[in-house]
Amino acid sequence: MLYYFLATLLPIDKPIGKLYPLFGVVLVLMAVMVGSAIIVKPQYIIPEIQFRNFHPDNLEIFPFMFVTVARGAISGFHATQSPMIAKCITGERRGRKVFYGAMICEAVIALIWAAGVTYYGSTKGLQSMISSLGQSSVVYDISTGLLGILGGALAVVGVVVCPITSGDTAFRSARLILSEWTELDQKMIRNRLIVTIPLLVAGSLLTQMDFNALWRYFSWTN
Repeated sequence: MLYYFLATLLPIDKPIGKLYPLFGVVLVLMAVMVGSAIIVKPQYIIPEIQFRNFHPDNLEIFPFMFVTVARGAISGFHATQSPMIAKCITGERRGRKVFYGAMICEAVIALIWAAGVTYYGSTKGLQSMISSLGQSSVVYDISTGLLGILGGALAVVGVVVCPITSGDTAFRSARLILSEWTELDQKMIRNRLIVTIPLLVAGSLLTQMDFNALWRYFSWTN
């Protein structure tokens, strides 16, 4: 919450601008390492890479998976951050590369983390492990199983980066949107605090909800 407070309140080139390059490097390393390990290690087979639908009821699984699991990959979460990104890019022509590029990159990361199905042998196996261990433990299990302790730790950090960056962009964008609605000049710290503090209080209260329900609302609204 302290990081979110600083990221929401201060100019974007301060905490966010300093940390995002590091976050980006960790995300890329995580994706490359997990994806490579699944492909290189002979004990893992990926039967789903075929031109056929493996869903038991022949439903179109992939679009629904991206909406509910990796909401940014199809919903355009990154493309909605115009209050923040528009102030960072040097020209409107760069918008397409930035917004669509972010969506494509997240889609690739989402597909790599479908490695969980391969790691446990099937969708049923993955679901069984999530039910018994929980999502966080499954991520740790896959990461360390594929990459060892050191690589696994880096992969887990990469996974943790995703919700952190969703939070800071959401809070900061919300402050900028609310300030434009209310016409509060954000050059003054007092006016920034008037918007920032209620936002963070609301965010803190939301974290007391059942996370499974909260995640679904987060996915749907995106």
